[in-house]
Amino acid sequence: MVKFDTNSLLEAARRNYERAWNDSAKLLEREGTKFKLQAARGSAHPIYSFIQEARQALVSLGFEEIVLPIFVDEEEIYKEYGPEAALITDRIFYTAELPRPDIGISQKKMDHIKALVPKFDKDKFGDLQKLFKAYKKNEIEADDFLDEMVAQLGVSPSEAADVIDKVFPEFKNIQPIPSKRTLRSHTTALWFPVLGALQGKKPLPIQLFHVGLKFRREQKLDARHLYESNTMSLVICHEHITLKDCMDVAGAICKRIGFQDARFEVKKTTGKYYAPGTEFEIFVKHENYGDWLEIGDGGFYSPVSCAKYGIAYPTFNIGFGVERIVMIKTGSADIRQLAYPYFYAPSTFSDKEIAALISIANVPSTDGGKAIAAAIAAAIEARGQDPSPCTAPVGDFAVGGGRVHVDLWQKEDGVKLVGKALFNEVFVKDGEINCFESSASSLPDGATKTGIKFVDSISSDIAFQAERLVDAAGKEITIQYKVAKKASDVNVAIDPAVVRFVTDKQRKIKINGPVFVNATVRRG
Repeated sequence: MVKFDTNSLLEAARRNYERAWNDSAKLLEREGTKFKLQAARGSAHPIYSFIQEARQALVSLGFEEIVLPIFVDEEEIYKEYGPEAALITDRIFYTAELPRPDIGISQKKMDHIKALVPKFDKDKFGDLQKLFKAYKKNEIEADDFLDEMVAQLGVSPSEAADVIDKVFPEFKNIQPIPSKRTLRSHTTALWFPVLGALQGKKPLPIQLFHVGLKFRREQKLDARHLYESNTMSLVICHEHITLKDCMDVAGAICKRIGFQDARFEVKKTTGKYYAPGTEFEIFVKHENYGDWLEIGDGGFYSPVSCAKYGIAYPTFNIGFGVERIVMIKTGSADIRQLAYPYFYAPSTFSDKEIAALISIANVPSTDGGKAIAAAIAAAIEARGQDPSPCTAPVGDFAVGGGRVHVDLWQKEDGVKLVGKALFNEVFVKDGEINCFESSASSLPDGATKTGIKFVDSISSDIAFQAERLVDAAGKEITIQYKVAKKASDVNVAIDPAVVRFVTDKQRKIKINGPVFVNATVRRG
């Protein structure tokens, strides 16, 4: 099993990043086949499950899906919102760019480069200066620059990175320059130019939709607000359409996405890109909540805003908040936990999920090893209660390129060949992991069985050790199991995420008991 010592890695990187980076490759295996996809673990995120449902619903209603750009020039906001635009820009993220620096190579920098790369030929400084000039003129992409240094200057990747990092602080000291380009804060910002471009190119009615992200510089990130969220947005452009038609369309969409009851309220204050008195909010009821909840907003675009883009026909728009809808459907109380459960939601596992994440740690991989495990389990079932001292030969087996002989034994007087806990089976109940004696049929009501018995996990470990003995060309090994106090004592593995969940909930993991198994494996 590969598990990183993260503290050691970070300390090594602090001392010498390049060396730590190169050395870290030794921690990763390159050969062999050890991993298979766990198909049973597949699941869809509820937000994207709804988006898929919504896309299919809109297509079935006659809407054409298109892709809208994410970047919007500030001037579009002013064209659409008019005098209100100055306030709207407060909620918008503006983008910035890093200017490519003019870099010269002084004598001091040459000396520094020579100290880092002694083999650096003095004639190469001119080539390095040419690379910097090509970079400045955007003739070399940033992520290709180190590759170009390696190819043209004859240095190693680590040397190239060292030179940039330690000799040229100009790259680190670049300050972003703000631009007038923004991330879209509402899909409307893109519909106007798109509809303007389609005038005269596409027959009426134009029925389009897009589902995608919008970005809001909210004043706070909390249970009801995210900086980025998804909008299901659609437009209808037609010469004959009424506000009543628009509300009927909104109602039809609500029914297709699972809301049978919907009502509409015309807003008293209308956004400047909508026509006065035509903007309305959409409210629905759902079994997870008792009250009416807003899920969207729609209305006719202002003919004034449309005129700025050459849009000559009435245009209706609706925007639905995807995360808001999914919160209603799932009963979620915190939008952060819904969208990013790995950051905000506590881990949770059902008993069935916990049981699926408990396994036998060491398992034989060869046919001979598997035969050993089965034979040991059979010998324990047949002779486990033999009085001691005693020996129970398991048999001779072909494993890999050799043969082994396996015996079970007990030397202590007055006991049995194996301990009574060897017949325990692991189960899960109410988030706790425990074991019971399977032969006594004492499984608690409502418990979930894992199917893992100590006799099988220990037999697997002995067989696994036998395979290793043959691979290492060893002669003999003795394997002993005494009183188990934790899962690893009986070759049982519990996923670390499950261990954390159980302990965080102050529940118990009780994999224990007197197993008392002794085995000898000899090369034969």
